[in-house]
Amino acid sequence: MLTLIMQEDIELSEELYSYHIVKLSFCDALRFLFSKHYKQEIQDLIFSQTFSLMKLGENVLNPFRYRPNRVIFFARWENQKSLSNFLKGHRWGLKLAQGWHITMKPIRSWGEFSGLEDIKMAKTKQMENQAVVSLTIARLKLTQVFRFTRFGKPVERQVKDIKQKRMAIVTIRPLNYFSTFSFWESEADLNNTLFGTKSDDRKEHSIAMKERMNKMFHHEFMTMRFIPIEEQGKLDL
Repeated sequence: MLTLIMQEDIELSEELYSYHIVKLSFCDALRFLFSKHYKQEIQDLIFSQTFSLMKLGENVLNPFRYRPNRVIFFARWENQKSLSNFLKGHRWGLKLAQGWHITMKPIRSWGEFSGLEDIKMAKTKQMENQAVVSLTIARLKLTQVFRFTRFGKPVERQVKDIKQKRMAIVTIRPLNYFSTFSFWESEADLNNTLFGTKSDDRKEHSIAMKERMNKMFHHEFMTMRFIPIEEQGKLDL
């Protein structure tokens, strides 16, 4: 277990976010991905979404891009106790506890997504040199799949080749839910990757964002940045 940032450096609300990656059997992965019943049994769960892993930067027509037995679970909790009780006492929580997860507090957000309204942002000291997590979550318009893929793939390839990240993944929930997750050594590294520096003018992300504003890819879209609090388990991608 690694403490990633000192608790006294953050003015915290009780709310907590967690991001889980676990390898399951194919049948269990399908149940967890598509069943709605498990959410009704989880106490103090404010919001959650489940995805399957995809390999960053791979061609969408390549079957090896898709990792259907790697389940991703993103959740918003009332507090730390809610998450702990889920991981120790719920049948799906016990399975997720066998994988990797990170707990986080939000510091910024852009856009809107159902279930992620009224986010309580953590108040922090200067974060430029601290580790940071970036997450996007979107419900794609099916008529925009081709455009979304065309402008999104260069961004994936760009992020894949950056050394300053700790990890970066892209995920899907069929048919039209997509999400990205990246974990960076510092927020400065993340910003330099997205927007470039004076000596390295990276345009892939800016081009994709400009195209999104010209004609929206999504019904709903949100980008969030988090302070990572604790990381547990072994990562198996």
